[in-house]
Amino acid sequence: MPSSRPFRRALLAPILAIVAGCAATPGHPTAPGARGRAIGDERATTRADDGDPQCASPYARLCGATAEAADDRASRHKALIREIESTVLAIVAAQLGVDVPSLDAWRAYVASQPAERRDAVERLVRKARGLEIARRVAPLETAVREEMERLRALALAARHSDGSAIRRLERATLAWVDLSSTRGDVPRALRVGCGEHLLVDDAWVTKDAESLTLCPGFLLVSRDPSDTTPDGPAFRERIAFLLAHELGHVAIGPTVGLQPARDAEVRADAIAAEILAADLEARSGDDAARYLARTLEPICSPEGDRTHPPGRIRIDEIVARHPRVAAALRCPADDDARPPSG
Repeated sequence: MPSSRPFRRALLAPILAIVAGCAATPGHPTAPGARGRAIGDERATTRADDGDPQCASPYARLCGATAEAADDRASRHKALIREIESTVLAIVAAQLGVDVPSLDAWRAYVASQPAERRDAVERLVRKARGLEIARRVAPLETAVREEMERLRALALAARHSDGSAIRRLERATLAWVDLSSTRGDVPRALRVGCGEHLLVDDAWVTKDAESLTLCPGFLLVSRDPSDTTPDGPAFRERIAFLLAHELGHVAIGPTVGLQPARDAEVRADAIAAEILAADLEARSGDDAARYLARTLEPICSPEGDRTHPPGRIRIDEIVARHPRVAAALRCPADDDARPPSG
C-alpha cells in the first residue's frame, strides 16, 4: 500500500481545526427559565459543609480539583478523532492508488486535478468516514435504546402530575441514522448538530423537543475499556446523564425564542437531577459515588459557553438540589439551591 501519512496529514488538518468545536459542553438549549437561585447562576457560591470538606465542592470530588476528568475525556476525544481519520484516510489512499510521499506532493496532486476530480475525492472521504463511524456505533444502538426507555420510565414517574410533560415524554423518539444503509451519506440535520465529521461530543433535541440525537462522537468517546463489550455497563452509565438532560428538554417542551438559552439548560439539568435521584435508588455506597462520577463526566468541562454554565456550577448544583443525589456522596442537600424543576 502506498504511504498515506502525508495524505492523512493533509486531510486531517480540517478535522483537527474542528476538534476545538467538538469540545462543546454537552446539551442543547430547548427549555424555559429557572426561578430563584439556579444552576446557571455564576454568582451563586458553592455551599460548604463544616462536617466534611469534600462536600464543599462536589465538582472537585467528581471531576478532580483541576478538572482531571474533563482533561481525560478531551484527550480520549482527540485520540478518537485521530484514530478514525487515520483509518478513513488509509482507506481512501488505497482506493485512489496515489503515491503522496510528502505534503507538498499531495497538494500538488490535488491542485493538478480538475474540479470534478477534487469534488469526487472529497465525496470519497465523506462516504468512507460515514461508513467507518457506522461500523463503530452499530454495536451501541441496542444499549442506547434500552437506556432511553429505562430513563424515560424514570422521567415519567418524576413528572407524574404533569400531564403535558407525560405526553411529550411518551411520544419522544430517538433519532438513529444507520449510515451503512445510506452508503455513508450523512443527513444535513446530523451534520449540523454533530459537526461535518459527526464527532462532536454532544447530544441535542429538535426544536419541537420531540426527537433526541446522541452524536456519534459522544457515543464513541463514552465507551470504557473496563467493559467486556462496547455496550457494557460503564458505557451505559456514561451516557445516562446526557440522556436524562435531553429528556428534561423534552418534558418541558419547545421554547426556542421564548426563554434565554442558558435558562433552558438550567431547567433541563433540574429535571435530570430528579431522574438521577431515581436512578440512584438502586445504588448505594461507593457504587453510587462511582456512578455519579462516570455519568457526570461529560459535563466536567470547567468552562461554559453561550448556552451552558461552567461544569463546576452545574455539577455542584445538581448534587446540591436533590437529597438522594447529595446522599450518594454522603453530603447534605441544600434546600436553598433547589429551584422548581417544572
